Amino acid sequence: MGRRSRKSKRRMNSMFMALLLTAILLIMSTYAWFTANRVVTINGITAKVTVAEGLQISLDGLNWSSAITADVATLAALGTVSNTEGNQTINVNNWIWPSELKPVSTDGTLSDGLPLFKDGTVSTDGMRLSAIDAVTPQYSANVTVVDSTPKAKGEKLIVFDVYLRNTSGSTGTDDFQLATGSSIAITTDGGVQGTGLENSARVGVLLYGGNVSTSAQNQFDICNISITGSKFAIWEPNFTSHISDTVAMDARLNTTSDAFQTRAVARNSADTINDIVDVAGANNADLKAVKTTYTSTATLGQDTDLLDVNQSTDTVLTLPRNAVSKAKIYIWLEGQDPDCNDYASAGGGLDFILKFTKPAPNQGG
Repeated sequence: MGRRSRKSKRRMNSMFMALLLTAILLIMSTYAWFTANRVVTINGITAKVTVAEGLQISLDGLNWSSAITADVATLAALGTVSNTEGNQTINVNNWIWPSELKPVSTDGTLSDGLPLFKDGTVSTDGMRLSAIDAVTPQYSANVTVVDSTPKAKGEKLIVFDVYLRNTSGSTGTDDFQLATGSSIAITTDGGVQGTGLENSARVGVLLYGGNVSTSAQNQFDICNISITGSKFAIWEPNFTSHISDTVAMDARLNTTSDAFQTRAVARNSADTINDIVDVAGANNADLKAVKTTYTSTATLGQDTDLLDVNQSTDTVLTLPRNAVSKAKIYIWLEGQDPDCNDYASAGGGLDFILKFTKPAPNQGG
């Protein structure tokens, strides 16, 4: 009896350890977001935007070229413009460039034409996300007060405006696309490879609803294009890529090539989620599947349509021909991505290369 009792105890101990290990793995499987209060530095960000033939791009609605480089110095040098009556002054570019990127989340929902973002605090066990707040940039589409550095609550994501001049010999619209060669990569200047940082990075393109004729020479009218009817597209590169440490921690992933389209923290009517939600949970009511323009590698291999997040069917963003359109570029780390964890926080910096294009004339649009 004593021997049998000892065997039973050993068996119970083994079962207990197995149960404990399973519990630990379950905790780890829901882990995402950086640990609360962790000091991290995701800086050294560069963003280059180019356009194909038939398109021109500008940061101020006045100076046009085929390529722009967005950085703090360039954006800070941009000023304001007034209407002909001189009774209204707006920024030519409403931009945010935080000292470091920190995780936020968006399901692409628009409020007053602008996308809503959320952030939160991770609980000490790494399983729950609480104190979720809105971090939508705290300015309107076109600021009417002179302020060269518009602020966002917390300043955790990069935002800047671009203007697109679509020249064509016909009427109608052209599909708005990301071009071959667009990429998100760890910076070669002090960046650390293999942390998963580039997997959690996202780019959003908010295309304003209004436009003006390409013949317009009035910079104020160009910069003051209406946001009404805006559409938002999210580019989610590397959605099939995950580092081995993430795969080991996340029960949803089996190999480093597993596809996993991100679920984002969803918005509710109060702009604040009061309930604590599971971090990276796949079935929580406060999380939402997001329609994204996604690719499986860091560098885009073919021209790809930018899809409107807020449509149930695939709807491509379009640029009116012979018109100037306005867009707002968003760059952030998606907290709900499995790779957005403490490993990623050591990545250091990112280089963004965005190439916009439209189909050739014989390819529709």
